[in-house]
Amino acid sequence: MKRVVILTLAAVLALGVAGASSAQGWFNVQDTKPNTIKVGVFWPSDGDVRDATDSLWFGFGYERVINEMAETGSVITGEASWLVQSDLNIVPLTLNWKNYAAGGGARSWYWGAGIGAYIVSADTGVAYNDVTRLGYNACVGIPINETLDFELKYHYIKVTGDNAGGLFATVGYKF
Repeated sequence: MKRVVILTLAAVLALGVAGASSAQGWFNVQDTKPNTIKVGVFWPSDGDVRDATDSLWFGFGYERVINEMAETGSVITGEASWLVQSDLNIVPLTLNWKNYAAGGGARSWYWGAGIGAYIVSADTGVAYNDVTRLGYNACVGIPINETLDFELKYHYIKVTGDNAGGLFATVGYKF
């Protein structure tokens, strides 16, 4: 668990540095609300994972726009999330690409994909296991209003033969 907390804090620090870098003009970010705090629920897709844990988990995260590509309507974001369940936690630390619908900019629906490190921690009460795996995600989202977004993101993480990933539904607050 200590490793998970340290890596999560490191990811948040890295996103903060990226944010400061974009404020200094090192990256192109025109969005007046480049930060998003997300809260939602996670459903594991693998039946063995659902059987061994709960079928519905709580999740939260932070996402920061790192670079905007106005000519293509796309953005690059960095994201740190925490998918929490009583004896199994997943921390995705991902770099994501999102493409907004034509002509709508950051206030239209979007789709995207990402890749990153997924820290999976299991605590059975008898033993503790902590592994880091390469994982992938695909997402689709739509704005609710100027400050709230709804997003569905599917995470794929292979751990000991099982897909520890699943569907993460979130509401995000942009600031």
